[in-house]
Amino acid sequence: MVHLENPRAPTSKTSDPDSRADGSKPARHLLARLISKLAIVAGVVASMAFPVLAQDGTGTIPQNAQPRSYGGGYRGGSGGYGEDFEKAAACFSKCRRKGIQGSNTDFLICAVALRHEFQIFTTDGDFENFRKTLRFKLYEPRF
Repeated sequence: MVHLENPRAPTSKTSDPDSRADGSKPARHLLARLISKLAIVAGVVASMAFPVLAQDGTGTIPQNAQPRSYGGGYRGGSGGYGEDFEKAAACFSKCRRKGIQGSNTDFLICAVALRHEFQIFTTDGDFENFRKTLRFKLYEPRF
């Protein structure tokens, strides 16, 4: 009869490939897990403590809500800067409906040119696309 003096306990196979033979885990993985857990906790706390940050504008409008007023901008001469921004937004929408993209600054330039009947002097090819939809004038140099 054979006696084993130190019988081995059956080893359990873990599904974690990072665990060591003695069951411990490397410190770097523990630190990464701790940081990720802290980030999740911070996100949950922030979403509860600061509900304004979590709003996406899809809920019901509160009864005490007031429309925003930006004062209309500086009013000098005919119209004001506020009108230029509103016209730029309208230009953006009109071009976007036709599949033409551009920057906010480009559309603001177009709005000012339309209001004052200026010609736009540019080497940017996007303005040629804008001109077809918005009907402003591009400066054409005479050689």
